This record gives sequence, structure tokens and C-alpha cells, in this order.
Amino acid sequence: MVIDEKKGFTLVEIIASIIILGLISVLTIATIQSSVKTVKEKNYENIKRMIIEATINYINTTDDEEFKLDNIKPEKELCEIKALCAKEYDVGTIIDKNIYYSNTKNGSNDNTVINPITNEGMRNKKFIIYYDIESHSLKGIFNEDIKGDKLWKKY
Repeated sequence: MVIDEKKGFTLVEIIASIIILGLISVLTIATIQSSVKTVKEKNYENIKRMIIEATINYINTTDDEEFKLDNIKPEKELCEIKALCAKEYDVGTIIDKNIYYSNTKNGSNDNTVINPITNEGMRNKKFIIYYDIESHSLKGIFNEDIKGDKLWKKY
């Protein structure tokens, strides 16, 4: 009696395994890329929020003529139109005055703020600090976030 024992896998089984592993890796990579993109977008929004908050804090506590509250909300202005009670700033000025600073990846502070989505510097980005009549407080918005609001057509 002869028993024919085969050891190993057939070519079809190997190819099927490779295809399955390939599909799993493609799905995993797509999920990871999507997660990384989401994290970068949230990081960018947080950087913009921190720049605006640092500027508002500086405005509320400084004697610096360029950043006085009266430059944003004139004393007798009712501020019914947002653009009348607003002032535009650029991130470069905020960095140069040390109102906001960011540590780089290597731990040194070289006053560079990087957009995590594009990996470009943000020095030339502009934002507006305005007086909000509903909350009676200062708020901010980056120019790139103004979408068709006619109250901001000045900017």
C-alpha cells in the first residue's frame, strides 16, 4: 500500500493568500491616511484658535498702541456691522511680538509656526479680531475661514 503524502501549498493557495493580505493592507493604509489627515486638520484649527486667543489676551492686557482695544472697538461705535469694529493682524506680527510662539519638533524655539496640513509657514496668514455685540467680547477669525459673509467684504 502506497500513501502519497503531499507537503506544502499549491500555487492557487499561495496566490489567494497574497491577494487577501494585499486587500487587508490596502484597507489599513487608507484608514491610517484618513486618520492622519483628520489629526492634521484638527491640529491646524487648534493652532489658529490658540493664535486668536493669545492675541485677544494680549489686547485685553497691553498698553501697546498697535493692539489697543480702542483700535478694534471705538468708544461710541455700536458695532452693528462687524467690519466696523474689527482689526486685521498677520501671524508674523504676532510671532515677532512674542504674543504667540511655537516650539519646533527639535525642541528649540525659533518662532516658526507651521501649518501641519501643508507644512508651510504661517507668517503671512491674516486674521481678524472683532468685537461681537451678542457676547460683548472679542472674537477672531482667520481670513481663509470667511466664506461669503457680506459683513466681511472689506477683508
